[in-house]
Amino acid sequence: MTKSRSAAMASRTLLAALTVAILVILSGCGASSPGGKAESSAKPSPSPSVSPAETTTPSESDSPTNALGLPECSTVWVTGEILPEDYQGCTENGHFVEPDIMYCESGQTLAAYQNRYYAALGQVINELPNVHQSKKWRQMQRTCTG
Repeated sequence: MTKSRSAAMASRTLLAALTVAILVILSGCGASSPGGKAESSAKPSPSPSVSPAETTTPSESDSPTNALGLPECSTVWVTGEILPEDYQGCTENGHFVEPDIMYCESGQTLAAYQNRYYAALGQVINELPNVHQSKKWRQMQRTCTG
C-alpha cells in the first residue's frame, strides 16, 4: 500500500467517524434557532467504487410552507412518501429544524429526521424505531462513505 493510498484511507476513516459522531449528536437535538439555514458544502465528486442509486426527482414539493419558506416537518416526513430532492430542512411550530444530512461519495444524499425516519433525497421515506442504531442505516452509511 502506497503512502498516499494509506493517507487517503485514513482520511476516509476519519471522515466516516466524524459523520457518525455528527449524526449521533444531531439525533439528540431538537430545533435550532429560527431562520438558521444549513450551510451546504460542495458535494464530493462521485466515486467509482459506489454507484449512485437511480432517483426520481419530484418537480415541486406538495408540502405547505411557512414564513421561512420551508414545509412543516410533519408534512415532509411521512412513511412511504418521497423525500423531496431539494430537501434543506423543515420547521416545527414555525422553528427551523436543521437537516440531518450525509453526503455520499456517489453523489447521493441521505437524510434522517428525529432518529425515526430516513431516506435518500428523492427516494421513499422509511421509518424505524431507532434509525441511528439500526443495521439497515449503518449499512447505508458504509455504502455512502465507501
